[in-house]
Amino acid sequence: MKKINIIIIIVCLILIAGAVYFSLTKKDNPEANNNNNQIVGGDKDEHGCIGSAGYGWCEATQKCFRAFEEFCASDVKDLVEKINQATSIELLLKGETSFNWNVYDGKSYGSKMIPGILYQVDDIKRVDYEKIEKYLTDTYGIDISNVADGVVGSLRGYNAGYMACALSLKHNQLKEIPGAPIEIIGDSLTVKLECGYFNSNDTAKILIEQKIKEILATKYKKAMSDIIINITKSDETHVTGSVSFLMNGQSGEGGLFLAINEKETWKVVHDGNGSIDCAVMRLQYGFSDEILKPNLCD
Repeated sequence: MKKINIIIIIVCLILIAGAVYFSLTKKDNPEANNNNNQIVGGDKDEHGCIGSAGYGWCEATQKCFRAFEEFCASDVKDLVEKINQATSIELLLKGETSFNWNVYDGKSYGSKMIPGILYQVDDIKRVDYEKIEKYLTDTYGIDISNVADGVVGSLRGYNAGYMACALSLKHNQLKEIPGAPIEIIGDSLTVKLECGYFNSNDTAKILIEQKIKEILATKYKKAMSDIIINITKSDETHVTGSVSFLMNGQSGEGGLFLAINEKETWKVVHDGNGSIDCAVMRLQYGFSDEILKPNLCD
């Protein structure tokens, strides 16, 4: 009996020692204690943005945002400041812009006009431009789908996180002689940096929009640059959305469209402002209620 009591006492002492050690360790490491008790969504910053939900503060819009969902002009400002720190070249804010961005999925090319912000410098030498290009190339790598070179200028595209950035140059001093190639006669360049929101996960969507544009451009004898497509709902083989046609650079007539993919070929089965035959869309073309309801069909 005495032996059993001794064993019980030893076990109790071990448990007490362990509890004391755990308590002291917890006090000595409050950071670990806080991490263990941290509640997702409880990490609001000074602006009330929840970091664990992917939100940060956008100074330009004065609101919380998620970089993978929307554009913040302050991100371009930060990039321009980094360029200035690395090259001592100052790019000046010019305002809002839109620029063409090409995508490629290994089989097909497409393009999209991206709204964004323009920074520019009007008179620098080639060697200074190359400093900017080197910084962007070393930091992000060139997007080979957005590269162009010519006598008058050149273009380099970069995927900077969830931004697409187009760096372009144009020679300011050119000599044009009828019947002869344009000649560069000086070393003065105008350099532009245009950046806007782009998520590479949207590539498939952009390529579908491209196909829809091609179909409608042929049907209505319009330039593809005058057609704006916006996909609102989709699955692997069905899409629906809106279409509008530009008139003198301004938004004009438009309507809805529904399209299907048959044997890897897209086909527009309805477009315009007319009523939709919902039974046909469901039974003949296989549109689901998730796509048709509630805006297109009851």
